[in-house]
This record gives sequence, structure tokens and C-alpha cells, in this order.
Amino acid sequence: MGLFFNNKKSTTTEQVEERSLLTGALSFNSTSSYISSSAMRLSAVYAACNSISNAVASLPVNIYEIDGNGFKNINYQHQLSTILNKQPSSNLSRFNFFKLIISSVLLKGNGYAAIIRDLKGDITAIRYLHSEQVTPNYNWQTDTIIYYATGFKQPIQSKDMLHFWMYSNDLINGVSTISYAVNSLKLATDASNHSQNFYKSGAASSGLLKTDIKLTDSQKQQIRQSWNYAFSDPNSSGIAVLPLGVDYQAITINPKDAMLLESRQFDVIEIARFFNISPIKLFDLTKTSYSSLEQTQLSFLEDTINPFLIMLEQELNRKLFTLPEQSINEIQFDRSAMLSTDKQSLAEYYKSMLVNGIMTINEVRRSLNLNDIDNGDNLFMQLNMSTIKNIIEQTPPDQKELKQKIKAKIVAESDNKNG
Repeated sequence: MGLFFNNKKSTTTEQVEERSLLTGALSFNSTSSYISSSAMRLSAVYAACNSISNAVASLPVNIYEIDGNGFKNINYQHQLSTILNKQPSSNLSRFNFFKLIISSVLLKGNGYAAIIRDLKGDITAIRYLHSEQVTPNYNWQTDTIIYYATGFKQPIQSKDMLHFWMYSNDLINGVSTISYAVNSLKLATDASNHSQNFYKSGAASSGLLKTDIKLTDSQKQQIRQSWNYAFSDPNSSGIAVLPLGVDYQAITINPKDAMLLESRQFDVIEIARFFNISPIKLFDLTKTSYSSLEQTQLSFLEDTINPFLIMLEQELNRKLFTLPEQSINEIQFDRSAMLSTDKQSLAEYYKSMLVNGIMTINEVRRSLNLNDIDNGDNLFMQLNMSTIKNIIEQTPPDQKELKQKIKAKIVAESDNKNG
């Protein structure tokens, strides 16, 4: 807690020094204490990175085999299936691997993974690399990129390096979301630090101790130490006793006037904008309802997660498969797994697939980790559906003609009965 002494009988020189100190005290947040490495200490940034990386890492990866007609079938026997779904490298599971990649893209701008091959050229592992350990080098003449990585004796060719990024200024090095949001993050960090310091000081504001009595330097220092002890030491009672003729005047803006709570709530919204995520996913529940929660989840899947999935899929396909292999193989994340926690949505999805003849019963059961059943490979479709051609050909006759035929039939039967 800051203290300044004001002696009404002080000299002009002392008044000048006093104004200099006062001006510095009122320069609130003139120098930011923010550094990039502290971004994850902000709860909103942590929640955004954690939600996005967890959602992506939770999805299984399917390897599809494409036939001559363009139809796709999951190839569970492909050599990359175990690597991408079980263990990309000896020390990382699939979840941890993709969580690290997405977190690195968000916080550092780049996500790197080296493709490890055996002597035959077959892929045996995909090794995650810290972005600080990799330096890309672009050759403008040959339009090629080679990567220098710590721990590798030889440069890594582009075909053997998975390089993930969402934003870039030079098409080589990715730029993190933190870099774009640095100003908002500075303000959020400073507001958090100011709030923390305020409560550390016992919720007491800085101010001036004024007196008409001429004080010596030792007396000023003694009063200052006594005051600071009363409000800063946890063992003190929090009560200060002022000498006769000494008055206290606060000079620091209090948290209510500075609107710290409103400022910190605004920081959450600003951070959510940069990460393209709803504030509700960052646990800002000030304006929520059941309908908004449902729409937020759909928006999160489509607008926030899907771009990261496409980024991963395209880089995996072009680096893990050769050009001929890309025409018959494709890597895709199983987006239907996003609905696995919402049983009602999941049931509606599979019901729609079944009644419209898109999926068989066994395909649905396989997705639900259930065993196949007999006659479960048939496709079903509702009977009340028909083609437009059949509808035209089977149009019922005009109602007027139908009534005339019925009337004539009744008259004929009546005549036969009377005759």
C-alpha cells in the first residue's frame, strides 16, 4: 500500500518532489506487467485452449479406402490405423499427441511432428516436437522447405515433417492466437494483478498522511512502517493508530470505481472472440438458457472445432500418403463421436440414417461397439416414400368421376335386385 506524507508547511522543493511522486502513483497501468508466457495463467485462456484441444483429441481417426466409384469403407487393417488411433510414438497416446499439437498451434502458432520411417520407407511412428526446437528454412528458388530440429543430425525434409498452423504472415511460420490477442491479454492480466494486490493489502487503498506538524525523516519512516504493518502483515489486527494532527486521505481508485468486476467479465468476452469460442464454453453463464446452451454446443462443433479438424486432416493426408495412395486412401476424424455425450441427438442421428437407407443395422451397432446380428446388413427405407415418377403414374382419378362410377354401380345393383 502506497503512502505519501503531506506537510502543509513544507518548502517549495518538497512540494515539487511530492507532486512527482503523486503523478507516478496515479499513472495506473502505465507499464504493463504482461508477458506472453503468463497467458495460460489467465483462466479464460486456459479454458479456451483446454476445451478446443480436448474436443479435437477426443475424436477417433478413421482411415477410409476409396473404391473406383468413390465410395468409402473404413480400413481397420491399415498400418496407420494403430499409429493414429493408439500410439503415434512410444511415449504418447493419441489423445495426448493431438492435444499437444492443438495447444501448440493455439499458444505458439506452430505444431510439429516428425514422421519416422523404417528402411523400407514404411511409417513406424509420428514423433511430436516442441515448436522451439524446430526451425523451418524455405528455399524460394526450389519452393521447398527443410526443417532443422534439435536432436536430429540431418535436416528433415518437408515430406517427413507434419507442420500444422492456422495463421501465417509468410506462409512458413505460424502465428499464434496469443500474438494477435496480446493487447487484450495485457489488460486482462493487469486487471487480475491489480485485484490480487488490492486484496493482499487488506483491501486498503493507497493514500496521503497529512499533518501540520513538521516531521523529521525518522518520524516519517516510523509512521510509514507502522501503517504498512497494520494493513500488510497477516498477524496484525488491521487497525492503524495515527498520531495527533495526522489525517489520512485516499488517492487510489477503489475497485468499484475502477469497475474491476465488469472489466474482468469483458476480458472473458474479448478472449472468447480471439479463440472463436462462445463465452459460455469459458463458463461465463451471465446470459444463458437451455436453448442457448444447445446452440452453443452446435456452434462449438461447427465453427470452432471443425476448422482444426480440416487442418489436421489435410496435412496428415498429404504427408502420410504418396500421391497415388491419396487417390485410394483418406484420413478423417470421426465427427459423429462429438454427439456421443448427447444421447438424444445420437439416437436421432442413427434413426435418421436407418429409416433413410443410409446405414445398416450392423453399421449402427458397430458404431456403438456392439456385435453384429444376423440379417443386419440389409438397408431399410420407409414404405410411404416413393419417386416422383411413381407418384405421377399412380395419381388417383378425379373425385367427380369416382363418385359417378360409384353412383352408377349402386343404381345397377338396385335394378338387378328389383328385376
